[in-house]
Amino acid sequence: SCTFQIIREGEKFQYAMRTNGQPLAIGAPYFPIATRRIQEAMVTLLEDFLNASQHSVIARGLTSLTFSSSWTDEACSDCVIELLYGEPVVVNEWKLEAASVYETLRLRQVIGRSKKKFFSVPDSSKPYTLRDEIFIQKGIWKTNLRLPEESATSNFIRVKYEKPVSAF
Repeated sequence: SCTFQIIREGEKFQYAMRTNGQPLAIGAPYFPIATRRIQEAMVTLLEDFLNASQHSVIARGLTSLTFSSSWTDEACSDCVIELLYGEPVVVNEWKLEAASVYETLRLRQVIGRSKKKFFSVPDSSKPYTLRDEIFIQKGIWKTNLRLPEESATSNFIRVKYEKPVSAF
């Protein structure tokens, strides 16, 4: 997962990280060492939602956000975005915009947190898990995120699991 502060420079929001206690814009709409799934979500969220005037509710009071994704880095991989707010949020209005983010970015969940309140799209009382799978090669017990194409499937054990968003 990747966590960023959100700063406003002029009329535009930017992702930032702290350096010596001060937020410093990363200078790009995505974090280069994040998974491609997170990078794509970062760009779309920033350009189509946070910096789009018709989506003011989701941006109002936003202080930081976290992107979490499955290890399997594909367009269909699970991705969860958690948005943290420094002021109270009108949850019903937020959920309308968050539903658009959820569908456009093909997310597993959009989470909002404000003043000790948790809300999400889809509705849930807690964060979802990220679904993943690994393949363990029998005999040498080597792990892979994908089943090697040239290998016989009988040589591998498929392990499907769910990990909490906060696990990594």
